[in-house]
Amino acid sequence: MNKHQIFNHLMETFQYIGGLNGSDITMPPDLSVISGYLSPVFNFVRFDTKNHAKINQLKSRNIPFMCLPSKQMEVDFEQFVQEQGLHNIDLVTASFKDLQNFEYTPSLLMKIRNIEKEDELLIFDEISSQVFSHHKMLAFNFLKPVLNSSKTHLLLAYVEEVPVGCAMLSLIGGEAGSYWIGVFPNFRNKGIGTELAKYQMNMAKTLGKKIIVAHNMTPSLNLYQHLGFTQTGQLPLYACDKQFFIF
Repeated sequence: MNKHQIFNHLMETFQYIGGLNGSDITMPPDLSVISGYLSPVFNFVRFDTKNHAKINQLKSRNIPFMCLPSKQMEVDFEQFVQEQGLHNIDLVTASFKDLQNFEYTPSLLMKIRNIEKEDELLIFDEISSQVFSHHKMLAFNFLKPVLNSSKTHLLLAYVEEVPVGCAMLSLIGGEAGSYWIGVFPNFRNKGIGTELAKYQMNMAKTLGKKIIVAHNMTPSLNLYQHLGFTQTGQLPLYACDKQFFIF
């Protein structure tokens, strides 16, 4: 899989969730826009000539967004982001193509559970808002329609019954997607993020997926490399503000 195919998985996943939320979406095969949320984590615009007006509209309405190029427009993208005053986000795509041979031994120090109730989703939101710097209740409202969905699995990690981390597994399309891994700051560097990723990989394998994809920034790069993911290239991704996001 190349970097554009891997990012398409993220776009398709968020389009599925956004569609359940009644978002303003340009549907496939364009895979262009999810918009209307208060954080660029949820708003993606595929750079193409026909989307210039949409991008200008988002900016004029002060709606934050992330922008990435289509494969055909990647060369022209750099000039566009300079004209628009967008800010670079260092994001690397990766994939693991041998899930059938992946072996998983659960940690004895933590438990990971599927989120089934709204009060658990509130905990997910609390972790996510701290890790990804978005407004409280944003993740809760965005993800509420997919509680108990067969296409997405929301997860919480617990240490001694204290919730410390969150993650989302997407089963949209032919591959699985490892997304939204976040750990409370006081519990980082204890293997929690790695355990969440391993749990996602094992769940994807159990549910019949052969490939799992991920998008990683600098803080999570070593995590996926350690697990054997293959880096497939950096995709130019820009946001309309300077907030920092971890995928």
